[in-house]
Amino acid sequence: MVLRANTDLIEPIHLPSEITSGTRTREVEPPAECSSPTVRESTGILDRMLTQKESFWTTVYPAFMVRDLTRDDLRFIVRAGLEQTRGSYRMLLELFKMPPQDYKRFLGFLNSTTVICPFSVSGC
Repeated sequence: MVLRANTDLIEPIHLPSEITSGTRTREVEPPAECSSPTVRESTGILDRMLTQKESFWTTVYPAFMVRDLTRDDLRFIVRAGLEQTRGSYRMLLELFKMPPQDYKRFLGFLNSTTVICPFSVSGC
């Protein structure tokens, strides 16, 4: 669970009633693979980069750093890009609207997040 508040101190009044009352109101069901919010969000972010010409550094990176995207979401986005570039990370820069000089920075980021993966027909 992620809780965001506009104050420095999070108090019980900021928490949902399910947590403060100590009772569960419903059972959590695992989401369907194709319709999960993170897959839809990842697809939306990928679409923003590919059709609306937004950069990886302004769409994916900030969302990942504030933990709105998981490593699996990041892998999904990178894998989708690699499918379009036939496995070329250099061409991925152009696809994701990054300048060529960001190649090492991009690979360093992917490597530090353990997302860098060899491209194959089966994916990452």
